[in-house]
Amino acid sequence: MTTETATPPTTPPTTPPDATPPLQAGPAEAVAVLLDAVSLDLPLRQRMQPASLMARTLSGPAMAGGTMTPTTIGGRVHGSGGQATRVTILDAVSATLHHQDRIALIGHNGAGKSSLLRVMGGIYQPSRGVCQVRGRVSTLFSSALGLNPAATGAENVLLAGTLLGIPRSRLPEVMADVLAFTELGEFFHAPLRTYSNGMKTRLGFAIATAIRPDILLIDEVFGAGDRHFQKKARRRLEETLQQASTLVLASHAESILRDFCSRALWMEHGRIRMDGPLHTVLKAYRESV
Repeated sequence: MTTETATPPTTPPTTPPDATPPLQAGPAEAVAVLLDAVSLDLPLRQRMQPASLMARTLSGPAMAGGTMTPTTIGGRVHGSGGQATRVTILDAVSATLHHQDRIALIGHNGAGKSSLLRVMGGIYQPSRGVCQVRGRVSTLFSSALGLNPAATGAENVLLAGTLLGIPRSRLPEVMADVLAFTELGEFFHAPLRTYSNGMKTRLGFAIATAIRPDILLIDEVFGAGDRHFQKKARRRLEETLQQASTLVLASHAESILRDFCSRALWMEHGRIRMDGPLHTVLKAYRESV
């Protein structure tokens, strides 16, 4: 005779309404970027002077437990005894970005938007967690980042194309395309140190969009340059996105985000506070400030 013991039905765990939903990877071929509990710490090596206002602040209740969390901007500062040792810029960020996603990164200054872009672009390595990127990545973070100031504009195009694996047979085509878009004329063969910030922005944007990337990461570049450049940049970005690129765009300009994005990640203190349709997230963000 056997005795059967009834197993009570299990209740699936619930997620609090305000918590970030669990990571959903989806089909591998559809995933462009997979962020799994990505954290980024930056060390601080400067000892605070005991008489300073910051030291007095950190040695008080605000540093209880070894951390201090700013109320409006920045990540979490860790330390004790009046000495800050590291800052957590990104804190267990998890998200799945699919091919053809058009994602806006929003949040106050210091929320972690630029740092997250740099992790996805391979510039920063996560302190903890995993960032998986599938596809060719092109980045545009500032007017000069990644450009060699001693090289000419043309040499910078060749260098970028080579590093990104562009076939040599296609480099003349890329060179002509960049020259036509930037309208640099003879400056195309002059060292970058002779360029204005606007000229550097034109060159960097042209290179970033000329290589036909699978994933395009942009940080506030539309705020630079004159109105003529901004109109050309919008048209060029639209053409680039027609090739099924994934776009991640950090900007404070809602009009630009509405033109190019359909989904938004709201960053706050190095964490994703909200992930959803652009209009929904923008509304919640505006109501919080």
